Amino acid sequence: MLFYCLQFGSFQYLTTTAHILVPYKRDDHLIRACIHCGCGSLSGGVATVFSQPVDVLRTRFAAQKEPKVRFQPGLALIICIWN
Repeated sequence: MLFYCLQFGSFQYLTTTAHILVPYKRDDHLIRACIHCGCGSLSGGVATVFSQPVDVLRTRFAAQKEPKVRFQPGLALIICIWN
């Protein structure tokens, strides 16, 4: 769910910004298609970069065996998973 929210939000922001920065006529479908393709690619990358670490943490917690390990918040959690 986080991935799709980030992708949709960043796609809307990027396309709005691109339409302001790149002037084109209303019937110029090639430029519009290129803008949407580029913005879609960038928004997918943004969503992946920000949602994948959260997904790794969720998977790590779900895969824990008994007894459950209580992680410290913040940087200690990231260091524990990295090692």
